[in-house]
Amino acid sequence: MATNQDIPDVFVPLGTFDKTKLRLLDAEVHSFKKGKDSVENCDSYWRYEGDDGIMGRPFYEFPPQSTFGPSWNFPYGTSDEDKKTIDLATGYQLSYPLTSITTIDKPTDDEQYVRNLLDAHSELAWQKLEEECEKEEEERVVPAPTYNSYLGAISKGKKKANKAYAIKPIYSFPMIVPEGSKKGAKKVGDTEKPRRIYIFHSLVKEREEVYNAKLRSMDLVTGLCLPLKLEV
Repeated sequence: MATNQDIPDVFVPLGTFDKTKLRLLDAEVHSFKKGKDSVENCDSYWRYEGDDGIMGRPFYEFPPQSTFGPSWNFPYGTSDEDKKTIDLATGYQLSYPLTSITTIDKPTDDEQYVRNLLDAHSELAWQKLEEECEKEEEERVVPAPTYNSYLGAISKGKKKANKAYAIKPIYSFPMIVPEGSKKGAKKVGDTEKPRRIYIFHSLVKEREEVYNAKLRSMDLVTGLCLPLKLEV
């Protein structure tokens, strides 16, 4: 069976996203080694239909925004000393604001486009989760904690489902402790700052030339062209 890395890339230019071309594949169970232990996880992969009709991994072009530098990801068990060597990185994470500081309440057309794009992913993720969790127990692939979160989300009925209980919001305001709060106070969203998402980019060795080409053409301050990962 082809792995996710064997799938062709589909570039989706700014303003051209069509949610009818978006797909979320059925959940699959995979395993990986964590030290001497084998750990299982459940994944669903995104696909997008290109102009040639072929389904591939989507790469979305986002509008220019100012952001901080990347936070590098390393293999499990990498020492702090080795983490100083970026060549060992398997990928990086970037915080991307959905708006500028001056357009929080009145996003530009491009900024609203990005939010609509992300909302389409969240909606499809919920549909897929609902579909999977409504199966009989012997047919369900998702692990018990995911299923229990789904039950909690629909505890007041599907029409009043608290989807954020089962699916982590793909974007949100930065979390802060309100000024003057007592110790241990609950964090709240800072609505004076732009909503943001975290974008993960994988640097897989067997795809090194492809990714390097994309990285050379990408300006971290003036634009993004990165694969989207939605945590479910």
